[in-house]
Amino acid sequence: MAVIAILMGSVLGLIGALTSWLAFDVSFGSAVLLYFATALSFGLLPVISAALRGNDDSRALAPTPAQ
Repeated sequence: MAVIAILMGSVLGLIGALTSWLAFDVSFGSAVLLYFATALSFGLLPVISAALRGNDDSRALAPTPAQ
């Protein structure tokens, strides 16, 4: 899931960076920073959401009493 998020962020960052550089006359360095910021932030979204959700494997793997 993280790989897909990074790829999606990379594509959206490329579109945003090229648009801002060519159409809105932003400097090349700022367009590159926009690209990296977009790609990395989209890549971090699944990591942050998984960290906020938590991980309680101890209860899921606990043995159940025999009936």
